[in-house]
Amino acid sequence: MKSINIFKLILVTLIFFNFTTISFCQISPWIAAMDITSNAYGYTWENDSNISKFATQQIVDDLNKTSYFRVFEKSKIESILQKKKIKYNCNLFDPSNAARLGKLVGVDFVAIVKVSSVSFIACSFNINPENKCRVNMIVRIIDVNKGNIIYSTVQTEKSSQCSYEKTRPILSLINIIGIRVFSDFIDKLKKKKLKYLYFV
Repeated sequence: MKSINIFKLILVTLIFFNFTTISFCQISPWIAAMDITSNAYGYTWENDSNISKFATQQIVDDLNKTSYFRVFEKSKIESILQKKKIKYNCNLFDPSNAARLGKLVGVDFVAIVKVSSVSFIACSFNINPENKCRVNMIVRIIDVNKGNIIYSTVQTEKSSQCSYEKTRPILSLINIIGIRVFSDFIDKLKKKKLKYLYFV
């Protein structure tokens, strides 16, 4: 009887140890955020501009705050491409190009973001009025291993306060949209409610 109880104790310990090991071995997926660009009328910018660098860093910060992903920094991507002596100057908003780059650097997902429109609405009829900013943003997330767009959305956000500034409200709205989009993506990913949109 004593030996049976000891055996049960050992068995329970082993099962507990295995489950604990499995839970601790869950590895967060890697994600890379491509440089944000804009083709918004009057507010276009490329990936080497200062506003693109600030906006992209905000998206990277948003991804880090989720604590779900391991974020692959741009500097690491550039370092790997340099070591492999690869020049990658193609349009990274194109899903197929983003997927190829993702495979080159070894990430699971690639987030590609583009600002599609920016507008300012006057808060008064003064000669030099303060404005409220409105931003439309396209976000696509590529599953690199399957080569598919796994998530795609077009989001609009408007600032709640009037301001004379232009750049800061745009960056603030990009940040708000980024937080909302990545939270939604992670929620759907966990619940397995994502459907592949098309092959790239």
